[in-house]
Amino acid sequence: MIEENLVYPVTTGTTAHPGGYAGAMAEFYEASAGRLAGHLAAGRDVVLLAEGDPLFYGSYMYMHDRLSDRFETEVVPGVPAFAAATAGVATPLVRQTDVLTILPGTLPEPELARRLADTDGAIIMKLGRTFPKVRSALEQAGRLDHAMYVERASMPEQRWLPVRDVDPATVPYFSLIVVPGDSVAAEPSGRRTPIQPVVARVATGRAELVVVGLGPGPTPGSPPKPPRSSPTSSTWSATRRTSIGCRSGLG
Repeated sequence: MIEENLVYPVTTGTTAHPGGYAGAMAEFYEASAGRLAGHLAAGRDVVLLAEGDPLFYGSYMYMHDRLSDRFETEVVPGVPAFAAATAGVATPLVRQTDVLTILPGTLPEPELARRLADTDGAIIMKLGRTFPKVRSALEQAGRLDHAMYVERASMPEQRWLPVRDVDPATVPYFSLIVVPGDSVAAEPSGRRTPIQPVVARVATGRAELVVVGLGPGPTPGSPPKPPRSSPTSSTWSATRRTSIGCRSGLG
């Protein structure tokens, strides 16, 4: 087995290349495709490993553009970052006729705010240095309260917290924001009120019974209702959050 490391020449957008960031990356992809083409032409199989899904904001697609018309190609689908992130926060993203919009955080702030106000659910990717601008756009669109920040989705170091609580100085490359469709305020037109899961664990004589209920969320500004008492002892707890992710590659 021969291992090839294709290392980005630039990751922050700042470069002395005469063609700027785009020029530096285009040159890198051309050179990388040439290296892989050499192996393929020699009759070797080449597997290119990618995080998430190869064709969803994946660097593999630039190899695909340059090689798939000359060599037989198979793309193995994977779990994209936003799907792993949604599972991590255990929040439904969109349902029924909801519209989902996936936005790069590199968009201008007014454009981000406009698109966030016009959609039901949203995923915002490409954070890092763009985070302060993205947070401002969420606030302008009235979507900040329910926006969740997810870092390193499906990795062992995964963590998530409300966007309001994020320190902009700590946001890494592997991060994104989930804005659930259920966070759109209820309107006379028939939009949903956000729902919240309620889990009750009731101790019985022989086993533990788990009762799960779904109902409308609390009215903004009102205190949460305490759990109803039970004739037997009861314990109320939040559901444990789990996520499953996978990596994918090109065969």
